[in-house]
Amino acid sequence: MEAEFALLTIGILNTIITSPYAKWFNVPTESNSTWWALWDISQQYVDLHINTYLLDSLTLTIDYVGATEFTDMYPEPDLKTMSSIQFTDQDKIELIKQNGLQFHVKFKELENRQNVRLFFLTAIMGSLFVIFIVFAIVGLYKLRLWFKEIRTTKRSNQQEKENKLQIENKNDAEEGTNETK
Repeated sequence: MEAEFALLTIGILNTIITSPYAKWFNVPTESNSTWWALWDISQQYVDLHINTYLLDSLTLTIDYVGATEFTDMYPEPDLKTMSSIQFTDQDKIELIKQNGLQFHVKFKELENRQNVRLFFLTAIMGSLFVIFIVFAIVGLYKLRLWFKEIRTTKRSNQQEKENKLQIENKNDAEEGTNETK
């Protein structure tokens, strides 16, 4: 089962706060990622900033519910599972509150879908490129034939004019000889 969001929970005295301090993070999954997304749906960069200075949190948990691979981060989580990270050390939580937390997550369940998506997008783009090249070649060939036809028409018109001039000159010459006789 895949989750649509990752839940950030802040525990106070072992009680999970869901409102107003819990924050949902949008995570690409089967249900909310598209085939035409411009980003890699199998990974995400997280830049987490917590504005809960009034709280004295005992735990900070980020759970993606599905199989994930977390990169190294500072501070290191106290507990790292297949789908979540948890901070229980107050010094680390205070450091996260001050500086934020940045890390990179890879979603194992979506890696194959991303590979298939890239294969199809590459095939589509390659096909469109080939079609463009074919149309360009055919268009250039037709343009060449059109120019050739124009040149042929010009030549035939020019020859026709020359023939008319020759006939007129011949007729004029014949009329001139007929008049002198």
